[in-house]
Amino acid sequence: MIHQSDNTPPQASAFGRAVSRHYGVDTVECLREAPSPGASVSVAHVAYEQPHLFVLAPLMQDDAYLLHVDIAPGGTRKFVTREASCQIGPAAPGAIHLHNLQEQTFGYICSPFEFMVFHFPRDSINAYADELGLRRVDSLSCPPGRVDTVLGHLCAAMRAAVRYPGDATALLIDHLSLALGLHLTRNYSSARAVRPPLRHKLSAAQVRRAKAFMLEQIGRDVTLAAVAAECQLSRSYFIQAFGQSVGQTPYAWLTDQRLLIAERMLMDPQRSIADVALACGFGDQSHLTRVFSRRKGMAPAAWRKAQRQ
Repeated sequence: MIHQSDNTPPQASAFGRAVSRHYGVDTVECLREAPSPGASVSVAHVAYEQPHLFVLAPLMQDDAYLLHVDIAPGGTRKFVTREASCQIGPAAPGAIHLHNLQEQTFGYICSPFEFMVFHFPRDSINAYADELGLRRVDSLSCPPGRVDTVLGHLCAAMRAAVRYPGDATALLIDHLSLALGLHLTRNYSSARAVRPPLRHKLSAAQVRRAKAFMLEQIGRDVTLAAVAAECQLSRSYFIQAFGQSVGQTPYAWLTDQRLLIAERMLMDPQRSIADVALACGFGDQSHLTRVFSRRKGMAPAAWRKAQRQ
């Protein structure tokens, strides 16, 4: 699970500092790490616009994988381990590279560049494999520089969450990280299935329980793991089953409910828009304004005024 930072500027976690040293850039935007059950992943956004040659310092050895996904065209790069070396570039959006951190990796990278970096501990990879009904994963691998459009789109969404943490709820971050981890494990490991595919469908009671729980938590930053636990299901099963049963993702359904409640609250002239935003689970007034304006075609203040006429 990934948890987003608060409304202060993105903070450099231990992972962020390690990425900054590795790529030789001064600042790295990253999501704040938080302990959580099940799979966990650290994520950072790295960008540099001016032409430059960066020599990559080796990362500390770890029983984990580092996934590098380009989200904009960039320069060439070369990665070297004891076993082999590879050269990639010019980089294309969606181009990926996997580093096994049990092997020391160094090399160089030419800017400009913009990419996302994800740290997946082996325990997290095996947690994703378990959710997919796969055996434990021995290794992950892919041809260096391969373009994966699915990961590219997921990383573009994750970039927005890193850069604008006030707009990103825990439910959205969990959804993105789960989709990314499952896609990576399903497509880049050789693990075989240990059980047949499950039919993803919630019972009527589970749908009621999930919706009731999310509504009870409407003013809080509820996580996907917490909602799935209410139905005694894994996150991957729950998110697919909820979509099949309701026709929306949990995040989309909860956003709709927050907007409906916000409309009712806005009818009270004594309540400030900032108070409405926090009561409905939005990060702040500007977050509510952006979501409300996209859905209603006008800002909350203008909508409130229109209702009085």
